[in-house]
Amino acid sequence: MGSGGIATSGRDRRHWLQGELERHHIIDPRTFQPAQSDVITATVTAPTAIEAEMAAKSSLILGSRAGLAWLEDRPGFEGYLVLENGETIQTSNLKNYI
Repeated sequence: MGSGGIATSGRDRRHWLQGELERHHIIDPRTFQPAQSDVITATVTAPTAIEAEMAAKSSLILGSRAGLAWLEDRPGFEGYLVLENGETIQTSNLKNYI
């Protein structure tokens, strides 16, 4: 058995209304605003827990298509994304970890 880390980031728990706008705590560093993404939660395995946490937040911020591609480009990273519409998608090798 190998070692590594796993982390989940989501915008389904820590969220609130600001006027008419729904806000959450995951900030997109490109806009300095709450991330606009079709991903509700992202769970990622990585070589370390710190990398898993970073990758989960990054894949959520990037959105399903770009986030999944971003994970696929990184050896040792696997992910499972839950989308707003209820669909789930995962990296091609995640099945080797579950």
